[in-house]
Amino acid sequence: MIITFDKSVFSKYGTPDVDKKTFGRILALANSKDATISLDPQSDVNNADLDSGDLFFLMDLLKSSSKYPQPKRESDCIIKVNGESFSVNRIIGISEACEYIASPAIIIVENGTNDGYFLRTIERNFDSSINFERLLSENIVAIDNGGGSGALSRVEYYLSIHQQKAKLLRCLVIVDGDKRFPGDNDYANKKKQEKESREFSQKGILYHILSKRALENYMPDDVFIDQKRKFGDSWVNAYVKLSDKQKDYFYTASGFKKDIPNKLENKFENLPIEIQNLFTDIGGNFNILKNSSNLGNFKEAFAELFFSSPYANKTTLLKRLQHPQAANPNEFNQIVEEIRQLL
Repeated sequence: MIITFDKSVFSKYGTPDVDKKTFGRILALANSKDATISLDPQSDVNNADLDSGDLFFLMDLLKSSSKYPQPKRESDCIIKVNGESFSVNRIIGISEACEYIASPAIIIVENGTNDGYFLRTIERNFDSSINFERLLSENIVAIDNGGGSGALSRVEYYLSIHQQKAKLLRCLVIVDGDKRFPGDNDYANKKKQEKESREFSQKGILYHILSKRALENYMPDDVFIDQKRKFGDSWVNAYVKLSDKQKDYFYTASGFKKDIPNKLENKFENLPIEIQNLFTDIGGNFNILKNSSNLGNFKEAFAELFFSSPYANKTTLLKRLQHPQAANPNEFNQIVEEIRQLL
């Protein structure tokens, strides 16, 4: 989190608008959250008549902040004496600053546990600048369960905590891509995603739609092969023969039956023509993959492998992400940067 103090804070320091207790609390909170402190270039700290303790704390924070250069981007918030009169993102008042800094950054996903393993794995392998596990344990970051269609309601809940002040909410929403094939414009959640994208954009909330169908589509082949005894030899052998593009859209949790319309029999010819075209060379392996693997509670048991399997590492994850037909080969770094922006 990059916090910038406007010059007005120092010109008013020591007045009821900027009392020492509140200013000191802001600095203490910023320190506890590993925030980066910056000053408006026109701030005159030397002539601000700061309390000696506050001055020492501020200068110490500025010094420590300079040791950890942040990506070049705008401040997460600019603290002004009259900031509470602003409704736009990034400009907040003195009392609001305490609430803003003290509140955890929220990452809303469809399943807090399963998607949490996925995010923790990405952070562990692709971001050396933060200790994501510590941030989670200290509630500096919180992963929340939005459910399949509950992101809007969860955002509304957090807005209610902040008296509907969207500028005080640091939030990232991540949802499954849900597309069944490249260029799919008729998937079930398309309208919901479009509505969420509009509403979250208006509130300054980051919104990330995964480029692959679901988080399972990011799992490296090496993990499947290592878990043959759980998934079943024939199922794994059939799965790894799929092309990279096919693996991006195959619904691993339940096979092809999810894509059979109108409760028709689970046969290849009953799939939508676009899915047939994508899997045109699958042959006899369709009957093996048409249902889920032998792993019982698939999504729960499978997701944990992201974090626990030694075969889900930077090399294998990148191999699964970056193939010639990948929709977003830079997606892991993009997610890392989106999380970093919250902090």
